[in-house]
Amino acid sequence: MVQETSTKRVCPKCGGKFDESQSVCPSDGSTLILRRQSAPILTGDKSVIGERVGPYEVLLMRNTGNKSFIFEVKTDSGQRLAMKMLRPELSQNKSSFERFQQEARLALAMDHPNTVKVHDFATSPSGQPYLIMELVEGMTLAKVLGENGRLDIETFKSTFQQLCDVLGAAHKRGVIHRDLKPEHVILSDQSGKPSVKLLDFGCSKDLERQQKLTVPGLVIGNAEFMSPEQCSAGAIDARSDVYSLGCLMYYALTGTRPFTGNIVTVLQKHLSEAPPSMKKANAEVSVPEALEKVVLKAMEKDPKQRQQSVGELWREVENALVQEKDESTNASEAKPARGKFLDSLVKHFKKTD
Repeated sequence: MVQETSTKRVCPKCGGKFDESQSVCPSDGSTLILRRQSAPILTGDKSVIGERVGPYEVLLMRNTGNKSFIFEVKTDSGQRLAMKMLRPELSQNKSSFERFQQEARLALAMDHPNTVKVHDFATSPSGQPYLIMELVEGMTLAKVLGENGRLDIETFKSTFQQLCDVLGAAHKRGVIHRDLKPEHVILSDQSGKPSVKLLDFGCSKDLERQQKLTVPGLVIGNAEFMSPEQCSAGAIDARSDVYSLGCLMYYALTGTRPFTGNIVTVLQKHLSEAPPSMKKANAEVSVPEALEKVVLKAMEKDPKQRQQSVGELWREVENALVQEKDESTNASEAKPARGKFLDSLVKHFKKTD
């Protein structure tokens, strides 16, 4: 066991370092914690703040998930980045380790403005693999919808045009995302328009390499947004992402998930039930009929009946919006909702300052 020594205290909020004699951060009033000089990062506990992993110093705990931890780190030059580290118990699991490696390889290969740029991939002294990525500020689509109910048409167009673009680029590389959900879409405000980042290619399938990192019959993805072929652990291609994207569009336009219930119920509905009309899902929304038809087509059970690519899906969305005769009404209705979206981002950034 490594002998631990503490020579400094660290603020868990701002990352400031202080002498052992101090107990409270003078900047934000947070209780200081001891910095351990020689212990490697093994868990998501805040006591790892101030540790070094390779050339990176841990500043903040950003998020704790079932599979990994997200830390904010900085380089010796002061650049702030995000570190995604596999949980220690999964680092010893061959399948989990290889899946994390695959995510790193795919992320490094994806050079697209709507993906998170990966700078480095390595393994810590404790044997935990980690990714070093750009630090993305913003709100998840899940949080935006939770606060605003749904997206207005203009925000919808901007958001899903970018999602279709990045997924189209991934599909051209033979990569299927397989885990599209609101929590994996980050929106930030750039000059009054949402800029989108698609996260987490950890469940992706590389059709070119055909890596077998799952066991037969294993269902991968989020039940609420999974395609029927995923629900039945069948063969998938780019049209599976088309279906999941259709589910996301449905949710963004209505504020309601297309299918609800426990996991088994939701999986069964994906396999056998048509989603309710958008008006039935939310009587307060007014979605252009042509647009609703496009979204429901993307959610057809049979992949052959869907749009055959995300590019085709987006072209149909654009055509549907052009066909809508009452564009001026939609535009006027969009402004208040768009204001709510931007207000949410402003409040979010104020909280994180």
